Amino acid sequence: KLAADRQGRVYACQRTDPFLVRLGPDGGVEATWQDAAVLDPHGVCIGANGTMFVVDRDSHCIHVLDRDGKKLSIIGDRAGPRFQAPFNHPTAVAQSATGDLFVADGYGNSMVHRFDAKGSHISSWGSPGRDPGQFTTPHGICIVGHDRVAVGDRENNRVQLFGFDGTLHAIWQDMYHPMEICADQDGFLYVSDQTPRISMFAPSGALVGRCRAPLLSGVAHGMAIDPAGNIFLAGPRAAAIVRLTRSAG
Repeated sequence: KLAADRQGRVYACQRTDPFLVRLGPDGGVEATWQDAAVLDPHGVCIGANGTMFVVDRDSHCIHVLDRDGKKLSIIGDRAGPRFQAPFNHPTAVAQSATGDLFVADGYGNSMVHRFDAKGSHISSWGSPGRDPGQFTTPHGICIVGHDRVAVGDRENNRVQLFGFDGTLHAIWQDMYHPMEICADQDGFLYVSDQTPRISMFAPSGALVGRCRAPLLSGVAHGMAIDPAGNIFLAGPRAAAIVRLTRSAG
């Protein structure tokens, strides 16, 4: 999984130590972080103040680190999974402008959980199934605009958009097993799937572009967009990150 910060630096999770690597805009390694307590890093989110949120899938928790990598807190219970409660093999996390955290809890559960900036649980929604508002492997998650959260409902072949209170706003389809979701500065949504391809949706939900993911593995399991609009991709077991540079036009 990948994330980008406001300075255009890219953060990559990997399932070995160092569990997190930060790359500069030129692709050079700027920093690495190691921690034996991080068992299975599956997602990363960088907050506006540089706080790093690392999803530890098999430890059922979120590690919260400051910009220098110092452990601030852990959200969740490492003692074991919880059914339809935080967490059961979570997959991804996103932070809103107000600091609230939204976690896709997708391998053991079928839920989205909302926490405040201090890590206190606010609400949860979702259940197993294919009906509107239900999930089968909620995998990717991102904030869209100032008041919506997009969730990749992977095995249901769709993206569902919700208000921050869990109210269902829209369902976007015509994708095969969506893996990752990112939004750019203009509110356009980019979805990688297992076709494999990347689809670009307007804020209205209209499909406005589509291409094949330029990766050896084909599938973009990790994707991030920097403030300049450049797209970064990583595939499963990839040894490199691909950057797609936004054209001047």
